[in-house]
Amino acid sequence: MGVLIFGAWRRRIEFEDRTLAHVRIAVRARMEQGQPFRLTWRTLQESEPRSHAILVQPNAVLEYRFDHPRLNAVNRLWLRELLTPASGRDMVVAAEPEQAPLLGGDRPSPIPEGGVAA
Repeated sequence: MGVLIFGAWRRRIEFEDRTLAHVRIAVRARMEQGQPFRLTWRTLQESEPRSHAILVQPNAVLEYRFDHPRLNAVNRLWLRELLTPASGRDMVVAAEPEQAPLLGGDRPSPIPEGGVAA
């Protein structure tokens, strides 16, 4: 399980490593556009679905920590879904769609531990 650490108060948000790796790529691309956006996701707490959101500013400090720093391949369709807001400027983290990978094939790609997006 990977962790996104957000903001000065160091809020910890857990995602599966593969999900977090795709979120990291998409968040960096959105931050480079220089406009704030909401990152939204759902969790199950006590068998009840919960929605969560954070506002990501272009100058936000984000730290990514991975349990398994290898990504077998990047899913182009998933990145497109993350980068194409369904409502306004929101980036919605959803389950990975099935598609042939864009990069990597069976070769793992390193994901830097504790990478910081600026």
